[in-house]
Amino acid sequence: MTKQLFIVLFALATFSVSCNKQCRKTDCHENGRCYEGECLCEKWYSGDECELLFNRNYDGIYKGSYRQQEGLFGRIEDSIIVDADQTIPNRLMVDQRFYYDIISDSSLIIPAQTIYTESDTLIVEGIGRYDADWIRLEYSQKPFRANGVEEQITFTGEKD
Repeated sequence: MTKQLFIVLFALATFSVSCNKQCRKTDCHENGRCYEGECLCEKWYSGDECELLFNRNYDGIYKGSYRQQEGLFGRIEDSIIVDADQTIPNRLMVDQRFYYDIISDSSLIIPAQTIYTESDTLIVEGIGRYDADWIRLEYSQKPFRANGVEEQITFTGEKD
């Protein structure tokens, strides 16, 4: 009986040490946790070692059109450049002017933020939707000064 108990305890000790060794060898870059030698990534991270930021999938040029709520010109053909933030895995920058945060698998939010142009200071805020190769941004753009007129802008485009 003692011999069998010793064998069982030895097997359990060996198994648990080998599991721990597997996870010690695996670096999940603080963006996940190791389980049986593999990384289980936190939300917005992927890759064998959780080293890839989710936003990299949406980096690029989107060709489409702008529409202003009460614009005289209807739709204006244009494109935007979307750059992935290097530290926040669900944040992307639009034309190096303002950013949006992905909040679900199809929705995004443009938090209130101040942007500076050559002639004015603006407050931008809005929402949007996206998928792998398509984006729609709906936002307000209001001059910082009290008497400025708020514009409602919609951009819809496809990834180039």
